[in-house]
Amino acid sequence: MASPKRPPAPPTIAARLKHARELRGAGVSTLALDAGLSGAAVHFIENHPESDVKVSTALALAHRLDIHPAWLTYGTGPMEPFPPEIPAPLQKIRGGSHENETAAADAAPKNATALKAQKRLSSVGFRGAQTNRPK
Repeated sequence: MASPKRPPAPPTIAARLKHARELRGAGVSTLALDAGLSGAAVHFIENHPESDVKVSTALALAHRLDIHPAWLTYGTGPMEPFPPEIPAPLQKIRGGSHENETAAADAAPKNATALKAQKRLSSVGFRGAQTNRPK
């Protein structure tokens, strides 16, 4: 049996932001405060669909709403930020634990999309987060 089709994303970043905010039950001022923005900024984005949104603003809003930044910005892919089958070492890092900083590089991708992304990143020399701590 085929999986049910995902409904199309709203056509503009303004509509997607409002949809996600209402779905999460957040008010404009609450979302703005949690994302480090002014209420006027969030209100402006939602009411001016033709406006450009800074990358840092879109990332802050997506993080606070726990949605994928590409979905918010472009309307592509799933609304959810990460697939539910995140490997255990990556879950630790995503949760803020820095006990094993190389876990992300060592974790084997579980699906074809993650494998392609890892290959692309390694082909340009990306090795994960680097720290500037003295040795």
